[in-house]
Amino acid sequence: MPERLTLNDGATIPQIGLGVWQVDPGVTAKVVRWG
Repeated sequence: MPERLTLNDGATIPQIGLGVWQVDPGVTAKVVRWG
């Protein structure tokens, strides 16, 4: 898995894995918003 992803405009961003598959969907949304 690459450490960075290239977007359509050529910019790159870090790839992260949140491991959210076990988390309740309502909690997941809050965690992503909080950063």
